[in-house]
Formats: sequence, C-alpha cells, structure tokens
Amino acid sequence: MPLVHAFTRQSDDWSSRQRRHLSAVAKYDRTIHHFPGKMNPVAEPLSRNTLAAVQLRLDYNTLAEAQLLDPEYQACRTSCLSLSWEDIPLDDSNANPLCDVSTGRPRPWIHTPVRRQVFDFIHGLSHPSCCSTAQRLKTKFIWHGISKDAKDGVRASTSCQTSKVHRHTD
Repeated sequence: MPLVHAFTRQSDDWSSRQRRHLSAVAKYDRTIHHFPGKMNPVAEPLSRNTLAAVQLRLDYNTLAEAQLLDPEYQACRTSCLSLSWEDIPLDDSNANPLCDVSTGRPRPWIHTPVRRQVFDFIHGLSHPSCCSTAQRLKTKFIWHGISKDAKDGVRASTSCQTSKVHRHTD
C-alpha cells in the first residue's frame, strides 16, 4: 500500500532518501496493486507466525519419564499455588507428563535438558525479542525461570546480536 500511494501521490515534499528509493523502483517495468490480507491467500499464511503451522515434536513418553527423575519435579508440584498441576496424556502417547492446566490448555512442564531445544525451536521461527519469545514460550510450556531463560537465550543468539540495530546518540 505505501508503494501504491507513493506512485499515485503528486507531491514535492519527498526527502532525498525517498526520492532515491522511488527513482530506483521507477526504473523497472512495474504494475503495483495492493490486495488486503484477506483477499491475498498466498501472503496470508506467510504473515502469521503460529505454532499451529509448525509443530515441535516432543516425545512425551521420554518427557514424562525424565520429569520423574528431575530433582525439580517434586518442588515444582508443591511450590506455586496459583498453578493447577495434573498428569494428563498429550498426543497419542501412553505417558502422562506433568502439565499446568490453570490457563485452560495444558502446558507441559519442561525439565532442564530439554529447555534449550524448546527455546531454539520457538525462537528460531522468527527470532523475536526477549519479551515476545518469553510470551510465546509461556503459552505452550512452563518451567521455573522461563522469562530469564528466554532473555538469556535471545542475548546469546549470535544471529540476533549480529543483526541488531544499534543507535548511538552523541
């Protein structure tokens, strides 16, 4: 829509950068049409970053067995009173991993060795910020210190740090 507007607008208040950009695009044979998102079915799925489109495959049998062996397991069940813990089956597995059901949808408790795999999957979808990564993790999973782990993971992400925009003021 901004390009359609730029080529139909008759104005001389363009900045020098805008003029350079428009002149670079004007060199090409172009017909630019704007289609709203609902009218453009090809672009619609690409503009959505949902976990429904890409699923993290966790072996819930292994997860349930590893939860029982983790020293945090028992403390997790009794420490937070605002969470509602249940052992419920997920997918078609025979195991019943520990999940929080206080939000209305089960969020499995992730033990320490698997946390990095889960973080890498969620963060690797689009490399969101610390807060966005933590929020996405919290909607699907739960563990103690999830926000801190998300923040540390994003700050340790090489691709995020190399593409980060730094603005220095004098």
